[in-house]
Amino acid sequence: MTIALFALLIALNIADIYYTRKILAAGGRELNPAMRWMMGRFGVDTALIVSKGFALGLVVLFALHTAILMVLCGVYAVVVGINAEVYHNMMREK
Repeated sequence: MTIALFALLIALNIADIYYTRKILAAGGRELNPAMRWMMGRFGVDTALIVSKGFALGLVVLFALHTAILMVLCGVYAVVVGINAEVYHNMMREK
């Protein structure tokens, strides 16, 4: 189950990157101040890949436990759902 949850967490992070890039391309902005700073400093793609890689690396090193993975998957599912809704609303308004 732990491997499946980690795989789901990776998939949710990829979906988060996908929708974040779509929102930014459609004229939206990053709401997370730390990510907004990183994107301004290093570029969108670099900031997204580095931050996701760092976060997933921490999960592997410190938190590869089922309960923690379940919580993280839930958090990312909400983030991806919000990003998807924002993006689709932006597209309807155009």
